[in-house]
Amino acid sequence: MMSYHIRSVAALFMLACDASAKLDYQEPTKNLAHSYAGQLAHRAKSATVHKSDIEEYAKMVQVDSEKGLSFYWSVDNRVLSARMVYAGKAWLGFAVEPQGEHTDKLRVVIGKPKSKTVNKYSVTGNDWKHASKRGKHHQTLLHAKIEQTEDSTIMSFKKILQEDDEIAINPNGINKFKFVIGKENKVHNPRGSFTLKLDLSTNAMESKFKDGASSEDKAGSMDKSAAKQAAAKQAAAAKEKAAKNKAKAKDKAATKETVASKDKAAAKDKAATKAKAETKAKAAPEDKAAAEDEAVP
Repeated sequence: MMSYHIRSVAALFMLACDASAKLDYQEPTKNLAHSYAGQLAHRAKSATVHKSDIEEYAKMVQVDSEKGLSFYWSVDNRVLSARMVYAGKAWLGFAVEPQGEHTDKLRVVIGKPKSKTVNKYSVTGNDWKHASKRGKHHQTLLHAKIEQTEDSTIMSFKKILQEDDEIAINPNGINKFKFVIGKENKVHNPRGSFTLKLDLSTNAMESKFKDGASSEDKAGSMDKSAAKQAAAKQAAAAKEKAAKNKAKAKDKAATKETVASKDKAAAKDKAATKAKAETKAKAAPEDKAAAEDEAVP
């Protein structure tokens, strides 16, 4: 009997460690006052990883069926492509947590439906309400956006795996991700918070898109597309700037020509006035002599 019990425990332990098929996550209790103070009580569940039904992503998992939160992702050696889908209207948050160690400050991604922005922030503890936006040089997310319908909120972005002053995402091992659902569209303390341990190496080896391209090929293609769009935008901006400079130069030349024409006319008038004065001065002695001749009896 003891031997059977030991084997059962061992089997359960192996099942729990099978990260390629299951993900463990933690859900805070409904007593949010305690969760905000950092006194979190958790209950463990498991969630099955499925092949994504969205072409852009390789895998998906239903993070919480009760709250209707799902996570889609694909990964290559450089970028994590992520998508959070929530069956409701709220702001959404995402973070990479350290493995095993505790930290009071997290580098997070927050999507704000009201302003339709997705940016990086710093959060102390669980105080998401007072999250501070990171500097411009830290805003490195690609294709970041948040959208809402009448009954859902979708946040998507591409994040570089290794960045300065941030916890690196391991494409060949287990990562700890945190997902947050707000109470409403305005950023306040969250309604729910969930932590998942996800083995990205399984995704990198097994994931294929419906069109047969690997996640690395797909991400590379998206990177090229983004670069092409950026180049086109830059070329358009340069063309517009050149047109403005040309128009400015034309206006400047016209102004210069007008000034030159006025100066020429003024010089001509001045020369005419001078010639007239010289003629008058030359004629004055002759007129005087003629007048004197007439005066002699």
